Amino acid sequence: MFAINLQKLFRTKNSFGPILIFISLIYLFLFPLKVAAETAVDIAVFYTSEVLKQMNLEQLHQLVSKRTQVANQALIQAKVPLTRALVAFEPSPIAQRAMFNTREFLANRQRHRKITELMDSFGADYATIVTTLSDNFGCGWAQVGGRVSLVIVSPKCNAGQKDYLLAHEWGHLDGAAHSEKDSARAKLKYGVGYVCDGLSTIMNMQTLSSKKQLIYSQADSCGKQGVADVARLIKERMQLPGAVQNTAIRPEPLAQVSISTDYQFYSERTKVITGWLSLSQPLAITSSVQLYTFDIDTRQDFKPVQKRIEFKPGCQRVRFEVELVDDLAYEANEKMGIGLRYPKYLNIARDKTIVTIVSDDGP
Repeated sequence: MFAINLQKLFRTKNSFGPILIFISLIYLFLFPLKVAAETAVDIAVFYTSEVLKQMNLEQLHQLVSKRTQVANQALIQAKVPLTRALVAFEPSPIAQRAMFNTREFLANRQRHRKITELMDSFGADYATIVTTLSDNFGCGWAQVGGRVSLVIVSPKCNAGQKDYLLAHEWGHLDGAAHSEKDSARAKLKYGVGYVCDGLSTIMNMQTLSSKKQLIYSQADSCGKQGVADVARLIKERMQLPGAVQNTAIRPEPLAQVSISTDYQFYSERTKVITGWLSLSQPLAITSSVQLYTFDIDTRQDFKPVQKRIEFKPGCQRVRFEVELVDDLAYEANEKMGIGLRYPKYLNIARDKTIVTIVSDDGP
């Protein structure tokens, strides 16, 4: 009796409609997730020790983050359904001296092996090495259609107009070259950037125009014929089965990680802030997350930390410490933060905690 009634129920127009709507809603919910996963290029940034002689780690991180935002804004303006996502910010796996001949470095597969192994461990599609070089005239290098780029940090290369530098180098990795002339000489398969009406595209930084725009070239720009459309070439590459933009695989999160400190208030005389990183469950593989400190209003009354914390198989809690600086100056209570970013096989449940440092020096 129940089976007969159920069949009648599904044959009726009024009851089948809601089922179709329900299925459609599920499809609409899942489809954007699939698109997002296929149109994200994950990038690992590795910095050399030489960089830290010019700026501290957090300054460098802020510079890289800002330029990544500029690169994404360029894609948005060009209506390219692609985003750049940083999945790692770590020390470089190769020495500074290995990069003095940049052309040789970029062409040397043996040197790439260490970088490739590390970037693959983070599920990264591209790797960018941030370094300093005094014997080169450029600020960045990349092979067209490659996976690794070099970016230089120096006063010349940190000027405001260089904020589009990462967008430019990653454009090379996407398959774009500088100009039609360069493309013809190199017989490149993919497109190029160009300049028209005094506006320079991301992929042509050779112009002296003061009207540089953070855009990729588009088909209707200036009505030019036979000029490559960088936005179109990226969209086309995203459809190719073997393209990086269509094969991004980020390590699957297996547990949640959170941060906590033993106390909310610490006296300078305690010398150290202590706390724990905790997983929602122990894992059978090694997972990790980057722990870093950031200043709020302390005048740096702590020693900055940036390090990757690993959870070995079966481990669910890891202890961490941040060293305090006990000075003789009288100060009001001050705040600093400890945060988590760039997880591997983890989701971040609580990404930061704020600590108050109490001065123990009298007025």
